[in-house]
Amino acid sequence: MKKQLTIKKVFALFLAAAMTMSAMPVWANYGGENPDDDEEVVIEQDFQTATLNMTVGEEEDVTDYLYYTWDSYNWDYDSSMVSVKRGVITARTDGYTTVTATHDYQVVAFKIGIESAEVSKTEYVSVTVGVGAAEGLGQYIELGTSDYSWSSNDSSIASVTSGGVVTGKAKGSTKVYANRSSGTSFVFNVTVEGGGSTKTSEKSITYNVGDINYLSSYVGDDASYYKWTSSNSSVAEITSAGKINALKAGNATIKATPYDVGTEYVFYITVKGSSTTETRDITVYVDDTKDLSGYVSGSASNYDWYSSDKSVATVSASGRITAKKKGSADITVYKSNTKAYVFYITVKNSSSSSSSSSKSINEKFTIYMGRDDSVDISDYLTKSASNYDWETSDKAVCKVSGSSLKAVDTGSATIKAYGSKNYQFNVKVNKAYTNRDVSVKVDGTVDLEKYLEDPVSKYDISYYSSSVASVKNSELVGKKNGYTYVIFENKNSNEIVQLMVTVSGTARVTEKATETTTQQVKETAPAEPSRPSNNGPSFNDISHRQWAVAAINNMASKGYINGRSHTVFAPDDQCSKADFTIVLTKMIGIENYDYAGGFDDVTSDKYYAKYVNVARQYGICAGVSGNSFKPQDAITREEVMYMVYKGLELKGRDLDTDTSALNAYSDAYKIDPEYKTAVAALLNEGIVSGVSDTEVDPKSTITRAQMAVLLNNIGM
Repeated sequence: MKKQLTIKKVFALFLAAAMTMSAMPVWANYGGENPDDDEEVVIEQDFQTATLNMTVGEEEDVTDYLYYTWDSYNWDYDSSMVSVKRGVITARTDGYTTVTATHDYQVVAFKIGIESAEVSKTEYVSVTVGVGAAEGLGQYIELGTSDYSWSSNDSSIASVTSGGVVTGKAKGSTKVYANRSSGTSFVFNVTVEGGGSTKTSEKSITYNVGDINYLSSYVGDDASYYKWTSSNSSVAEITSAGKINALKAGNATIKATPYDVGTEYVFYITVKGSSTTETRDITVYVDDTKDLSGYVSGSASNYDWYSSDKSVATVSASGRITAKKKGSADITVYKSNTKAYVFYITVKNSSSSSSSSSKSINEKFTIYMGRDDSVDISDYLTKSASNYDWETSDKAVCKVSGSSLKAVDTGSATIKAYGSKNYQFNVKVNKAYTNRDVSVKVDGTVDLEKYLEDPVSKYDISYYSSSVASVKNSELVGKKNGYTYVIFENKNSNEIVQLMVTVSGTARVTEKATETTTQQVKETAPAEPSRPSNNGPSFNDISHRQWAVAAINNMASKGYINGRSHTVFAPDDQCSKADFTIVLTKMIGIENYDYAGGFDDVTSDKYYAKYVNVARQYGICAGVSGNSFKPQDAITREEVMYMVYKGLELKGRDLDTDTSALNAYSDAYKIDPEYKTAVAALLNEGIVSGVSDTEVDPKSTITRAQMAVLLNNIGM
C-alpha cells in the first residue's frame, strides 16, 4: 500500500522514527538525496518485527515499539491465545501466535512464544499414625520438605514439624497442610489410632557417673529412626544419635520411640557414683598458676573444686590452681557429691634450675600456621597429649586443644609440653602461612608444585628431619618410615608453606639396567597393591571393640587404614565417603595416581583428593550429585556395596548379578536403582549380608570399625 505525502510530512515521520526502533531516514529510499521541500514523494509502510517470550498470564506493554499512539493502529490477533488492550498484550494460553499492529505508515508484527505457568493444585493423601508415633511426610511430596510451609489443623491430635514429621498426640482425625505459593500443595488427612508402637522392648542398665555409651546399639536400626527422650536429663542425658551421658547418681528412663510403627525401646537407667576416681600427679612452682579444666570431662563449672591445703595451693571454681608455697596439696573434684578426680599437687620453689620456665627442653619444633588452622602434633609426642603439662605464652595467638594446636590470631607464641620428655613448639601465625598434611611411601614421591604458588626453586627449604623425607627437584621423596615437616619460605614474598609429612609403607620400584639405582614406576592400570612394612600405628582406643581389633590392626599394618593419630583410631566414628575411598583405592592398588582435578568439592589441598579423583577416573565413586562428591558425608551401606562391587569388577572378579535375590528383602525398594545390581551381586556372593534375613537396610551408615572389618574380610 502506498500513500502520497508532502515532504513536510515525510520529515515529521522521520523525526518520530528516529526516536524509536532505529528506523532509517525516509529519504534513504530515494538514493540518499534529500528531496526538495515542495516535491511530492511516495513512501511505503515501514515494516518492523519483534519477538516476545511470555508466560501464561503475563502482560507485556508494547507501546515502546510503536511510532504513534496505540489507538492509531489496527490490532489483529488470535483472541484465544492473547488479548490486547491499550497496547498491552496479555498471554492467555501456551503456544505460538502473532499480533499485528497496522498504521498508515508503520506495521509491527509481534511474534510471541507462550509457555505454561506453573499451575497451582492440591493433592490429598491419607496417613495413619499411632498415638506417640511419628512419620515423615516427605516421602509423599515432590520437593524437599523445606520447600513447603507445614501446619496442623489440630495440634492436640497430630502435630507437625517444619521438616514435615507428623506425630500422633491423641486418638482422632485432623488435617496437616504442606503449602506452596505455586505448584502442588498437599493436604494430609491424618488418622491417629490408639496404641502407638506395635510392641515395647524394655531393658535395665546400670552406669557409673561419667560413663558415656551408645544405646543405639540396642535398637538394631539407625538411631535417626527414633525419637530419644530422657525422663531426667540431669541424671542421664541422651542425644538424637542415642548417645547417653551419665551425669550424676540417680535414676532415669530413656525411651527410643520409632517415627513409624515398630518397637519402642525403654531403658531403665541407674547411675551410680563413679566406682573409680581418676588421679593425676602434677608439679608446679611457687607463684605459678595452672589450668586443670582440660583434665576433666565437660565444663569445669559443672564440678566442685576443693584444696586440702590452701596455704600450699588454691583452686578456683573454673579449675585454675595457684601455687602459694613449697609443699603438697590434694585438689579434689566432685560432681553431684561424687568424687570424680583427684590431682596430687607438688609445689616446688622457683629457681633458675628448677622453675618450669627454665626446664630443659628435649625437642623443639617450628610450626607455621594460617589463621584458624589446626595442627595435630600427637605424632611428635612419645605419649598422648593428656600425659603432659602444657604452657602457652599467648593464648590469643595459639591454644592447645587435646593433641592439636589451634591458631587463633596472627602473631607468635611458644607452647611447651612437660612430661617424660619436654617439648617446645614455636608457633608463628600469619594469613600468608599455610600448613598441610602430606603422606608418602618410602621411595615414593609427591609433586610439590601443587602445594606451592611458585616453582620450588623460588623457596628456601628447611627440615625437621631430612632423613625421613627430602626434596629433590620439584618432588618430595620419602626415605624412611616416620614423621617430619618441611618448611618452604618464598624468597620473594611472605608466603611460607609447611608440610607435615607422614612416611609409611614402601612404594613399588623397579630396577634399571644399572644395579645402583631404582626409579619410581608410574602405574597406568590397576596393579597388585603395595605391601607396606609392619611398622604401623598402635591404637589405644579399640579394645572395647574386640570384634574389630584384629581387622583394624591387620589393615593398619598393611598401610590400608590410618588413625586420627598414631594412637587414636576412633572406631565408633561414622566412616566418611572420603575415608572409605582412600582405603578401597589402596586395596585395589590404584592409590599412587597424582591429583588430576575432578569434583567441584574436592580440591587439591585435601588429604583425600588424589584417592577420590582416581576412584572417579575408574568409575567406582558412589553418591555423586552433579559434579559433587560430598566427601565428608557418612557413607551408606548401599554406597559401600556399590563401591566394593565396582572395585571387584576392576580386579576382574566375576560376580553373580541376578537381582531376583532382592525379592527376599522387604526394604529392597529403598535401594537406589543404580545400586541394585551391586547390592544383589554382593549378597549373592555372600560378601555381605543383610542386617536380618528380611532387611538390607541400604540407607544406614557404617562406623570406621565396621569399615575395617568389612574390607579386611573381603580382601582384593
